[in-house]
Amino acid sequence: MIVKCGRCREQFEASGPGRCDCPFCGTANEVPSGPPGPSGLVGEPAPVPPVPVTPPRRTVCPVCEFSFLVGEVETAPCPNCRETVVIEEA
Repeated sequence: MIVKCGRCREQFEASGPGRCDCPFCGTANEVPSGPPGPSGLVGEPAPVPPVPVTPPRRTVCPVCEFSFLVGEVETAPCPNCRETVVIEEA
């Protein structure tokens, strides 16, 4: 089975589950007896799910009525007239 070294990240052939040394850097690796990971390598960690991103909110400038997107801020300058716009909680 093909495994990936935990230290140098090189792939090498292992005879099976258990402890084996990496032929590239000599680090001892523990080969699990589970199924291969998403890329077909044994011992590869599962992919980390992406962190949910808060979508931007739309606000309107009270002076020029220009509509624009803002993130999580209390105030933002209007991109059209540079007026400071207080962002209300959604």
